[in-house]
Amino acid sequence: MYVQFLKETLLKTTDGDEHEIAQFSRIHYLDNAIQLGFIDEFEQTYKEHSPVWWYTHPNFLYKTLNKALQDQHVETLYAFRYFIRQLHEQLGHIPEKCAEQNAITLYRGQTMLNSQFNLLKENEGGLLSISNFLNTTSDIDVAMMFAGHDDDRKAVLIVIHIDLSTRDNISYANIDSISFFNRLEKEWLFSMGSVFRISSIEKNNDDIWFVHLTFINDQDQQLIVLAEHMRQTIQHSIPLCQLGRLMLETDQPERAEQFYRTALEKVTEWKDQVAILHQLGTLYDTQDDLDEALDQFHRSLEIYRKNVSDDDPILTWTYNVIGLIYSKQQKFDLSLEYFNRALRIELIMPQSNEENIARCYNNIASVYADQDKYPDALIYYRHELDIKLKILPSSHSSIAVSYSNVAYMLYCLNRFAEAVAYQQNALDIDLQSLPSEHIQTKQHKNLLTAYQKLTHVRNIRDESKP
Repeated sequence: MYVQFLKETLLKTTDGDEHEIAQFSRIHYLDNAIQLGFIDEFEQTYKEHSPVWWYTHPNFLYKTLNKALQDQHVETLYAFRYFIRQLHEQLGHIPEKCAEQNAITLYRGQTMLNSQFNLLKENEGGLLSISNFLNTTSDIDVAMMFAGHDDDRKAVLIVIHIDLSTRDNISYANIDSISFFNRLEKEWLFSMGSVFRISSIEKNNDDIWFVHLTFINDQDQQLIVLAEHMRQTIQHSIPLCQLGRLMLETDQPERAEQFYRTALEKVTEWKDQVAILHQLGTLYDTQDDLDEALDQFHRSLEIYRKNVSDDDPILTWTYNVIGLIYSKQQKFDLSLEYFNRALRIELIMPQSNEENIARCYNNIASVYADQDKYPDALIYYRHELDIKLKILPSSHSSIAVSYSNVAYMLYCLNRFAEAVAYQQNALDIDLQSLPSEHIQTKQHKNLLTAYQKLTHVRNIRDESKP
C-alpha cells in the first residue's frame, strides 16, 4: 500500500512545472552532455508533445523516473510530481479502442531475478502493486521477444487479464498511436501503483514462466480495507506533510524531516506552520532529540501567541507536550510550570473538558512521583481518579490504572492496608474489562500480592511488639 499512497499524495499536488524538473535533472546529469541536451529540449519544447510521448521518448525522463519509482526515491518523485500528475491524467482521458469487448489480455515479457520470482510465487493468490509505470503490449509475440533467462534469472511472461465491465478510475490506456515509437509495439501503459491479483503461475514447455495477473479496480474489497486503514494513518491536507507521514510509516525519519522542513518553507497560514512544527517536534521527540523537539514546540508557541489569547484552549496540548519533554530531561520545575499552564486553561474554560483535566492531573502527579514527593503526587492522582469515576463507565480499564497509581503512592507512604484496598479495586476492574492474561491484569495482580505480603509482615511485626 506504500506505493498506492505515494501515488495518491503526488496526484494531490497542484504545483510544479517542466522548469523544476529540468533544474532538478541537470544536477544529476551534470557530466552527461547528451542528456543535458535532452533536458534543454524537454524544458523548451515540453508543451509541444503529450506526456505519453515524452515518457516513451528514449531520453533522461524515462530512465530517471522509473529508477526513482523502483528505488522509491521520494525526493526525485516529488520533483517530477508535475509530470507524474499529467501522465496519469492523460492515461485516464485517452479514448477506449476496445469498447465492443468485455475483456482484454495484455502481455509483458521480462527476465526476473530468482529471488524476486520466488517472492512472487510465495504470494500467489495475493495482491501485487507495481511501483512504476508499466509498459505492456497486446501482441504476445512482441512480449516474448523480451523474455529470456540465465542462471540467476527466470524467463517470465506476465499475462494481464482486464475485465472492462468494471473499469473504474481508469489508470491504463492504449498508447500505440501517441507513443514516440508510433504503433511499433502495440503498446499499453498502466499508471504507477497499479494493483493486480496474482491468479496463477505456471511454466510452459519452453521453460518460460507464465504469471497470470488480474487487474484490480478501486472497488476490490481487500484493497479498500487496506487503503482505508493506511489513509487514516497518513492523511494530511498538505501533500508534503502527507509524504512526511508516509516516510515515518516506512521508518524513514530523515526523509520525513526533509519533507516537513520543505513544507514549513512553503506554507503561509499560521495554523499550517504550527501543525508542521508540531510534526517536527514529535519526530524529534520519538528520536530522543529532546532539545530539538523543544525548539520546535517553543517556536509553535511563539506563533500561537501572535494569533490567539493566552488562555485559548488550543494551547493546552502544546503545554502538555513541552511539560512531558522537560520531565524526560528531569527538569521538573519547568515540567510542572507547563503542566500547570495547561491545567489553568482547562479549569477556566466555560465548558470544561473533564478528560483533559484528568490528563493534566496525571501529568502533574507523575512529576511529583518522579521527585519522590509522594503526598503531593497522591493528591493529584486522587483528583484524576475522582474525575474518571465521574465520566467513565465503572468497569473501564483506565480507572483500574488510576486506582493502581493511588495504591502505589500509598505504598510509598507505608500505608500498606490502604494500598491493598485500592489495588484490589484496580484488579477487580481488570477482571471485568480485560482478559486474565492481559499484561495490565497480570501487573496489577502481582502488585496486589506484593502489598498483601507487606501488610501481613507489618501486622506480624506489630503483634510481636510488647
